[in-house]
Amino acid sequence: MATKVDWGSVDYASQEVLDDLYIDSGHSYRRVEELTEERSDTRITYNRVRDICLGRRSSVRLSELVALCSVYEVDPVATLKKILNRAAEIRAQDESEQVDNSAFEIDAVAEREAKIQAMIAHPEEYTLVAHRDPNKEAEMETPQD
Repeated sequence: MATKVDWGSVDYASQEVLDDLYIDSGHSYRRVEELTEERSDTRITYNRVRDICLGRRSSVRLSELVALCSVYEVDPVATLKKILNRAAEIRAQDESEQVDNSAFEIDAVAEREAKIQAMIAHPEEYTLVAHRDPNKEAEMETPQD
């Protein structure tokens, strides 16, 4: 039984870089499948090529990366460097978003605390409107149909 694997920054980066190479090549998924049979010892099916480019299922295996690089006529080492650089960018972006989120959470907690303190200081401002309604007795006696 297959298990779900959480993707990391390298997985997302490899999907982006390989999808860019696919688009730049101008080949169809079917043609990439044919070229992997011709140019490498690793055959990658149409469905698998599509899954790699669209980021579905599992991330690309090293053998698939090398085979696709031969199809796209690019250096696998240079491609791997691009992937690692993009992964570092993704991690840096995630870290900055986490810092932004923690600042937002601190602001939200401080705002909530300020509201609580205002309610304690002036409870008369936070009573239910129904308690101050001059018609409340008449409305309580009105049947609810």
